[in-house]
Amino acid sequence: MLVLALADAAMAHGARIIRDKARLEKHGDTAIVVIGNEIINADKIVLAAGAWLPELLQPLRLQAAIHPQKGQLLHLQFEGIDTNEWPVVLPPSAKSIVPFDDGRVIIGATHENEGGFDLEPTEAAVEEILEEIARFAPAVKNAKLAEIRVGTRPFTPDFTPVIGTLPTAKHIFVANGLGSSGLTTGPYVAKILVDLIQGKTPKTDIAGFDPSNSITS
Repeated sequence: MLVLALADAAMAHGARIIRDKARLEKHGDTAIVVIGNEIINADKIVLAAGAWLPELLQPLRLQAAIHPQKGQLLHLQFEGIDTNEWPVVLPPSAKSIVPFDDGRVIIGATHENEGGFDLEPTEAAVEEILEEIARFAPAVKNAKLAEIRVGTRPFTPDFTPVIGTLPTAKHIFVANGLGSSGLTTGPYVAKILVDLIQGKTPKTDIAGFDPSNSITS
């Protein structure tokens, strides 16, 4: 729903959404975006491609130390319980509890650095999540397991995000390596990119997130 809302807002402001695979190509001393046979002309390019950034940068002969991390989370269903007013809980662990309406609660997630792009759910992940969350909310073991969701996050070797311009192409901006914090920090990172694109100095010091730390030629 969030993605659809953002897409609708972007189109309302004149954006064109193309649902296809994009690639970068070298064009003299610069780089361009190509989708199918169409060249997309742009003064500025933003790359927010997650764990697929290394593949995207190959035509520019750049190496990105961005790796895929497998994450699994559980959708639980509590029968006859109103969860609408339940708070989001971030216990002292790497897991979280996120309630929705109608008795639905999401708990998770795993952080599997060796999982690659595998999207198969596993019993081991279910046990890990339930056991850890049950330490803080024992009732989760009484809920029905409605669904298991699996996704891929991008992370860097030292788990430091990558925010800024490419070292060899200053018209290309990149945001990556946010790991499991992408959903919560993504909007603020987007604001930082907007400031950079407009030639403004971001309010947050992003020197430690320089793309040259993780992207090399």
